[in-house]
Amino acid sequence: MNKDLANFSTDLRRVSYWIYEGKIDLAKRFLRLAKGKYKLTGRIGPYPDIWQEIEKINNLEGGNYRSSDRAATISSILLNESLK
Repeated sequence: MNKDLANFSTDLRRVSYWIYEGKIDLAKRFLRLAKGKYKLTGRIGPYPDIWQEIEKINNLEGGNYRSSDRAATISSILLNESLK
């Protein structure tokens, strides 16, 4: 198991919840910290660059609910990839 992917998956699940609940500042602060904490490169699942998707979450592209859903989706994909 890739523990970094599994841990990041759990953290993105939290981010998803925070965005859904309107705790945007907390979610954004955590996403900034995550970029320094997790050194992920290359293709992960369907994403050529996972950080581009994380930036969409951070910018709330599509609104809060879409960003929350995006974080939850990436979380699921990361968990699946961690088990390979």
